[in-house]
Amino acid sequence: MIKIESVQKSFRGKGIFKSVSFILHSGEKIGLIGKNGSGKTTLLKIITGEIRPDNGNVIIDKNERIGYMPQIMELDFNKTIKKFFSDGQDIKDWQIKKSLGKIGFNNVNLEKRLADFSGGEITKISIAKVLIKNPTMLLLDEPTNHIDIEGLLYLQNFLSR
Repeated sequence: MIKIESVQKSFRGKGIFKSVSFILHSGEKIGLIGKNGSGKTTLLKIITGEIRPDNGNVIIDKNERIGYMPQIMELDFNKTIKKFFSDGQDIKDWQIKKSLGKIGFNNVNLEKRLADFSGGEITKISIAKVLIKNPTMLLLDEPTNHIDIEGLLYLQNFLSR
């Protein structure tokens, strides 16, 4: 469970949101819709602790493991899939392949560079990287960016499961 209580945030004196409150229970699926600049990404970053609210509380159940994929990722396209997943952590090849399999990438050469994939494929690979940590909740910021219709349909089906 994630509980947001009267969260407020402003930047340079401009209020992004004044009093946001909601509870997100495990197993719920929601979409956050709003205009560009309305604070969607800011709210996700507040939930993940990347930025702090000006006021209010974010309460995350101790059993929750949040997986977050930001809208804009700084990627080194010369990295291999294996290096992209590990980032200095001890992650085994079988774990990477299992996670990639969850998003429909089977039999991928882990030594293949990110530069060799399309934008939609990189988005899927990035989601698989989030999934490798077995999160109980997923926060995906603009996950349909750079995805073709086939990828969009796959993502919708994956998220519905």
